[in-house]
Amino acid sequence: MQLKLGKKTYTTKKLTGAALWESLEFEEELKKEEVLIKKLNMMAEQVIKLYDNQFEIKDIQDGLNADEVWQILNLQCFGVGIKMAKKIQTKND
Repeated sequence: MQLKLGKKTYTTKKLTGAALWESLEFEEELKKEEVLIKKLNMMAEQVIKLYDNQFEIKDIQDGLNADEVWQILNLQCFGVGIKMAKKIQTKND
């Protein structure tokens, strides 16, 4: 997966099955949280972890437009599961 923050583009290492499990566990934890700023911080921390700490939360804050932060963090956090679902769907079609 890739993430563009400002002028820099970051790439994850190869994502294994463990990344899918982690993504699903993270989703369950996120659903328990009710405070939006805590959800936003949790998602940012998850993305930073996914990219092996190549950047910090400040890079996300400064590198993304306000109107795209939530969507991009969601796509990054749950991209592993989305990719798997699409592959399964394609095989079943």
